[in-house]
Amino acid sequence: MRRAVLVTLGLLSSLLAACAQFRDAGGPDAQSGTADARPGAASDAGADSDLDAGAASADVPDAPTTVVLGSDTATGQYVGLSDGYVYDNALQVPEAVTLLSFHIQVHGSSGTIALGLWATGGGRPSTLVAGSPPLAFVDGEVSWPVGTPVALPAGEYWLGFEKWNTGDGTLSLTENDPSPPETTCDAEWSGTSLPADFPSCTLTTGSPGQAILWIVVQP
Repeated sequence: MRRAVLVTLGLLSSLLAACAQFRDAGGPDAQSGTADARPGAASDAGADSDLDAGAASADVPDAPTTVVLGSDTATGQYVGLSDGYVYDNALQVPEAVTLLSFHIQVHGSSGTIALGLWATGGGRPSTLVAGSPPLAFVDGEVSWPVGTPVALPAGEYWLGFEKWNTGDGTLSLTENDPSPPETTCDAEWSGTSLPADFPSCTLTTGSPGQAILWIVVQP
């Protein structure tokens, strides 16, 4: 009997020691907890990757397209035009656009100029659609961005200008013999701002040259 008890106690001691070693190693709960955490972390990383890929593939909008209407090519030729007139050139707008800015190429050092666009009526310029305030006459390009873009339906318009107190100021010209021939309509005007209704003017077709005058529009 004594021997049996000793054997039983020896087996119990061995079992307790084995349990202690298993507990120190972390046990099944700790291992299971670690394994559960890893799939979650992998899922989060996958979500971040998807977000980054979505941001990279987002479409970038194209810059607005602009178009020049009128004459914007210099030839090194100049013409002196008298003050006291408003000068207009026929301009075809082939499709509906939005007017963004006026431009003209001049040559001089003093005086004032204003740029305008008139609607057509009876084949001549009529009502002012948009125009600049008085602008300083400089040696080079004079430009004016319209404060609020102006919608222009397709059709015929008249693009022109008035200048005053320019002294020896002259305007740059396009080619001497333009093709097709250009149509102009110039009128006496002694004001210091553009006429809201274009004065009675004389039509001329096939003029020897045209001022380098243009507008920038957006279709």
